[in-house]
Amino acid sequence: MISFFEKKLNLHLSTYIKEGGFLAVSYIIGIFCTLLTSLAFAHLLPKSEYGLYKLLLSISAIMGAFTLTGINTATTRAIAQNSTGIYRKIITYQLLWNSLITICALIYVLFFPLPQGVTKFPLLIISFSTLLLTTYNTYSAYYNGKRNFKVLTTASISTTIVQTLTIILLAWSTHSGAYVISGFFVVQTIMSIYFHLKVLREEKDVPAPSVKPILNYGIKLSIISFVKNIAEQSDKILTFSLLGPVALAIYSFAYALPDQMRGFYKIIPSLALPHFSAKDESRVRSQLKKYLLLLFGIALFGSCTYVLIAPIIFHTLFPTYLESIRYSQALSITTVILALQIPLVSYLNAYKKTRAIIISNFAQLILDSSIIIICAQQYGIWGVVVGKMVSATILLLLLLVFTFFTPLSSSEQVTHS
Repeated sequence: MISFFEKKLNLHLSTYIKEGGFLAVSYIIGIFCTLLTSLAFAHLLPKSEYGLYKLLLSISAIMGAFTLTGINTATTRAIAQNSTGIYRKIITYQLLWNSLITICALIYVLFFPLPQGVTKFPLLIISFSTLLLTTYNTYSAYYNGKRNFKVLTTASISTTIVQTLTIILLAWSTHSGAYVISGFFVVQTIMSIYFHLKVLREEKDVPAPSVKPILNYGIKLSIISFVKNIAEQSDKILTFSLLGPVALAIYSFAYALPDQMRGFYKIIPSLALPHFSAKDESRVRSQLKKYLLLLFGIALFGSCTYVLIAPIIFHTLFPTYLESIRYSQALSITTVILALQIPLVSYLNAYKKTRAIIISNFAQLILDSSIIIICAQQYGIWGVVVGKMVSATILLLLLLVFTFFTPLSSSEQVTHS
C-alpha cells in the first residue's frame, strides 16, 4: 500500500513513516496524558481557576517570546548539515540573553500592577523557569538535527508523564490554578536540564566552528517568532480581558481537543525541516503541493470525525463543560486550515524566507487581535471562534502566495540528495 502511494505521488513516504513512527508514539501518549489532565481540570478545578491557569500559561508564553526562540530552528538546521561542536556555545549565548530577560520579568512582577486575580508567586516561578527552560530545551533541536527521533520520543514521553502526574496531584490537593502552573513549570525545567546533560555527555568535545551565522539566523528567527508567539496567545489574553476567566475556561476546553489534532500535524516540521534543509529548493517546492493535498485529506477526515463524536466525548468525560461542544466542533474545522499552514511555514524557515515570515507573522497578530476584539465584544465566545477561523483562512492564503508565487532563494543551491 505504501509503495503504491510512493509511486503515484513520487514521495518517500516510507522514510517519513519510519522516522515519524517515534514521534507518533509520543503524540499518542501525549493525547492520553492530555485527556487525564483535562479530566483533572474539569472535575478538580473551578472554571474560574482553570481560566486563571490558562491566563498564566499565556503570560508565560509571552515571557518566553522575549527569549531566543529561533535558536532551536537554526541549531536543527546547522546540525542537519553536519555542523559539530556547536551545542555548548549555543547554550552559553542563550544563558546570557535569557538572564537579562529574567531580570526584566522579575522587575515587572515585583514592581508593576498584575492582572486581576493574579498573584506574584506563580509569576516568580514562571520567570525563573523561563531562564532555564528556554535555554536547556535546546536538547530537542540537537536530537532533531541528528534525526534521533528515538531519544526525542523518550524525552517527550517521560516529560509528559511526569507533568501529567504533577498536574493531577496538585489539582486534587490544592484546587488552585496558580499552584498547578507552578508545579508544571518546575517539573518541565528539571526534565529539560536532565536531557541537556545527556547531550553534553554524548557530544564530542571538539573545536567548534564559528556559530556567528547560526546566531545571526537564530536571532533573526527569534525576532520573527516574537510576533508569532504573541499572536498565538492573543485569543486567550483577549478572551480573559473582554469576557472573563469563566469564558476563557469554556473557550479553552472547546479548543483543547481540536488542538490535539493540530499537535499531530506539528510532527511535520520535526520531520520536514532536516529534509528541506538538505535538498534543492525547487525540488522541495514541486513536491510540497502533493504533501499539502495528502495532508488536507487527512486533516479533513479527522475534523469531520471529531465533529460527529465531540458530543459523546463531552457528555461522557466533561459534563461540566457541555457549553463548549458547539464551539469545539467549529474549531475542529479551523484545525484543517491550521494544519495546512504547518508545512508552508517549515518551508519558509528552511530556506530563510525572512521577509515572507515577518509579513505573515505580523498579519497573524493584526488579524487575530483586530477580528477578535471586534467580534468578541458583540458575539462573545462565538466572536472569538469565528475570528480565529477567518484569521487562519486569510493567513493560509498569504502563506500559499509566499510559497508558490515568489522567486526561489538566491542561495538555494544546496546539496541535492
